Amino acid sequence: MASNLSRAANLLRPLYPRSNFSSPKRWTIWKVPGLAIAVVQNGEMALVRAYGLRDVEAGLPVTTDTQFLIGSATKSFTSTGLALLVDERRLDWKKPVRDYIPEFRLQDAVATDRGTV
Repeated sequence: MASNLSRAANLLRPLYPRSNFSSPKRWTIWKVPGLAIAVVQNGEMALVRAYGLRDVEAGLPVTTDTQFLIGSATKSFTSTGLALLVDERRLDWKKPVRDYIPEFRLQDAVATDRGTV
């Protein structure tokens, strides 16, 4: 695992020059047995790599198709994506969700009509 993580460190170093990605000890401290990385540059996939293990006990490797459980972090990804669309003026925080997704429905009809992005 350490050699794969060291390769990941070398690929990431130009992106994060001040970070110590080359230390396998760092991954042990962070308790990260494996990771997958995708970097998009100018709308194209510049880097897609997988390193380490997705299941330590079974010795199963991480692949580029591995799905990681990231829990509540999806909320920050979603809100960041929406904020980018607002910045591009493709979305307005104050407009109702149904302006963008007409089939959107909540159990409460008033909340359905008043719910904004």
